[in-house]
Amino acid sequence: LYGEQYNAANICLKICVWYTVFSYLGGAKSLWLICEGKNNRVFSFTAFGALANVIMNFIFIPHIGLNGAAVATLLTQIISNLGLPFLFHDMRSYTSAVIDAITFKNIRIKIFHFWKALLR
Repeated sequence: LYGEQYNAANICLKICVWYTVFSYLGGAKSLWLICEGKNNRVFSFTAFGALANVIMNFIFIPHIGLNGAAVATLLTQIISNLGLPFLFHDMRSYTSAVIDAITFKNIRIKIFHFWKALLR
């Protein structure tokens, strides 16, 4: 759409799409923490994520360039929204629920019945 000069951003965009998924999980995590009365953890996880992202940017950008920044951000989101909460015993229910949602655990879709109802 924009021409040949934008082709270099192709890989970066693909990485950023996955970053967005984990970013939304982070928003849900923050809301869950506030509802559970764990407001201090919201700041702690955010501060850890910011620090981790800066460190990974210093490591990845010189070697991979723009894609390195995207990878650093993706890894930061995964670590701060899935890995770090798992380290806290009282947050394992959150992490377990997120993993169940990502893997579609306990979700049964009856494709045949869905299509049958759709075609009526």
